[in-house]
Amino acid sequence: MSAEKPMKLRLTLSGLCVIVLHSQEDYPKNPDAVEILCVGAHGHTPRLSYWPEDRSSGTLDAALQVDPGARKSVALEIKNQVVTLDVRRNSDPKFNLGWGENPDARKPHNTAAERQMNWVPRTGDLGIEELNRAADPKSLPAGTAARLILPPGDLYAANMVKDRETGKYSLWKFKGDKIRALANTVIYEATDLTYAQLHCQSGAREESVSFEWVDGRTVEIGLSNDMEKIGSGYTGRQKNLDHLKHLEALSDQRTQIFIPELCEGPDDGLRTGHPICPLTLHVHKS
Repeated sequence: MSAEKPMKLRLTLSGLCVIVLHSQEDYPKNPDAVEILCVGAHGHTPRLSYWPEDRSSGTLDAALQVDPGARKSVALEIKNQVVTLDVRRNSDPKFNLGWGENPDARKPHNTAAERQMNWVPRTGDLGIEELNRAADPKSLPAGTAARLILPPGDLYAANMVKDRETGKYSLWKFKGDKIRALANTVIYEATDLTYAQLHCQSGAREESVSFEWVDGRTVEIGLSNDMEKIGSGYTGRQKNLDHLKHLEALSDQRTQIFIPELCEGPDDGLRTGHPICPLTLHVHKS
């Protein structure tokens, strides 16, 4: 067994989701717990996706999709569900996040710095200081469409938003005149695994899908909270991040959401080929 390689799992997070870090620190490198809240927003659906060949067993019936290259994938709607990622591993790691030394930096100073979590905007940058809380570990906070609870692993920013023509970082203005570049996805990775299972619960209903160990394999999973349909303006230019207005559903605060605007980029807006629907980050200290 010693010559065999353990399994690795990579989860890509995208869309209208809030990454909640449970920690007493403002910039926690090793938070106590991490969960993902999918915002309940009109026209958006939380989905899990994975390659069907990675699935070994389970009770979940999910839709099969075929991409333009004829590769098959699975799309599973998880609206109104609490999902737990359970794993077995050979070690006992902590959560691990990387931060830049200067929290007010506007953009990464090199490619390696793009992985820093500074580029994920905070809910406070939008005017939200507190989020609604769940009544218990198996319920959804008010305004949440789905919830994913993660085991320890690494999280890092990815897919920086850049000017399509110049390749330069696009800068956005947040509340308090904060200006910074923006990551459009976050990657979670768990290593040294011998088993992984997605456990989905909605009330008394429980289902699961398992990913068995294969020598050296990397299991890829996606969690997105994206639009249900592609509208006529899907590939148009963007000058503000108006999708973030939906985050008001996650808080009982009577505060108007600050909508970030493009402050360094094309004058007529940014064309990325798809809407920019960034994740946000919240540190829960109590």
